[in-house]
Amino acid sequence: MFVSLCNISIFLLCLMTASSGLSTGENGDSEKISAEIVTPEINHVFLILQQSTIDSIARTPFIREHFAAFEQSEVNAGSESWSGTYVIGKRAYIELFPASGGLEGADEVSAGIGLSTRKLGQFQSLKASLLEHAGNRAEDGLRVRVFDQDTISWFYWTSLKDSDSCLLSTWLMEFTDEYLNRLGMEMDSTRQFSRHDYLAAKATESDVIPTGSTMFDDIMSIDLELTNKELTDFKLLADAFRIKSSVSSNLSSFDFGNCKVSVQVNEKRTYLVRKMVCSLTEAVDSPQQITFGSDASLEISDGQAIWYFGS
Repeated sequence: MFVSLCNISIFLLCLMTASSGLSTGENGDSEKISAEIVTPEINHVFLILQQSTIDSIARTPFIREHFAAFEQSEVNAGSESWSGTYVIGKRAYIELFPASGGLEGADEVSAGIGLSTRKLGQFQSLKASLLEHAGNRAEDGLRVRVFDQDTISWFYWTSLKDSDSCLLSTWLMEFTDEYLNRLGMEMDSTRQFSRHDYLAAKATESDVIPTGSTMFDDIMSIDLELTNKELTDFKLLADAFRIKSSVSSNLSSFDFGNCKVSVQVNEKRTYLVRKMVCSLTEAVDSPQQITFGSDASLEISDGQAIWYFGS
């Protein structure tokens, strides 16, 4: 987890910054920022589910033994802590929190999307672009993490300040070298950030339950139902980060490269993430359909895993 609601926390994935912030107050700086921006990727998604649903996912043999690496852990981030369940694929992961007690300040409808840069060191340009687009609504910081008695810098983050009417949290992260070194990740001179290498390194942590063959590869698409206010905030972030978008009828689409996000406006929506399609590393012998509870189910066929959320 990570920051707070409408920036919402969520354990997300991150990147490191190596230089001081870019100024946007001088002529030509906007062009400089634009030229340096490389669009970020979707790193992970967090969801609020009923505790019984999360327990069912955790108990399902197919999930634990074949679909993904699995982790249930408490994260100590210094001034905050949270307990989550993590379904970890090759290049992305899904973070699950119970409707009460898992994530401070989270509503039963809350959800979050964590973004990560494609190259370490790009964080400052993206942060500056968000400041240019959002003004004093933009915020940023450095998250720390505590391991036993050892406190280290974890990741830099930027997002929009909280809004009481916004339950979707979207933020950008960049891991620090200190944290990546702790995981044993060796970064070469190009500073390219590999989500695959990061999750492979993370899978060696003691709390992670590995599988014999992790089928879950990446998140391909996400279908959201948002209010107009939530869509406006999401589009503001997407524009700042140079994400391609389009509108057809009442459906807005955003192309993050590795993942397509579709948004339908529903002022009375009861859940934010309605559908999520994941790619698989291998096809299943026969299609499967698993219902974990009234708010989550999974269909697997044709090299894809399709999650459905909400009652």
